Amino acid sequence: MNIKKRIYNNKVTFEVSGRLDIESISSVGIRVVLILQKQMKKQRGKLIILNVNEFVMDVLETTNIAQILDIQ
Repeated sequence: MNIKKRIYNNKVTFEVSGRLDIESISSVGIRVVLILQKQMKKQRGKLIILNVNEFVMDVLETTNIAQILDIQ
């Protein structure tokens, strides 16, 4: 897995490439995502989650967390 950090116009993006198969998410994983979302919001940033698989999306929808995240 490769992670590239880019800074442009006061925006920081992290591009993750390579093998990264997330087939499930635990309550701990959900908590980490929510903490990251909160931190980004405090800094006037935005967390965008891309390419979520069907199982993880079902979990996020069932827990109503998908409503507060930007999932594309």
